Amino acid sequence: MHDPAKVLLDLAMTLALGGDTCSDLAVVCAESAIDGPVASDPTLSRVLAWLAGDADAALAAINQARAAARAKVWKAAASTLQTMAATPRTRWSPTTSP
Repeated sequence: MHDPAKVLLDLAMTLALGGDTCSDLAVVCAESAIDGPVASDPTLSRVLAWLAGDADAALAAINQARAAARAKVWKAAASTLQTMAATPRTRWSPTTSP
């Protein structure tokens, strides 16, 4: 059984790569070495139907997960920015080595 969150992630990746139908999930399947096992078209359809059965609860859960992910990313970005601000930098020019 596929985790519904992973199935939605696979769908999001499909859309980000230009897909516009469930069958375009094959693009993500072709790169399973990067993202691990990918759900089949029928599994994606079943997950979408299951989520549609209680759309309000599904949307609330998706929004909560998205908010948690955004908070984690912003926290990591802030930490990185603080580190970068504390690190002396030199100005790059074509005559300096990288």
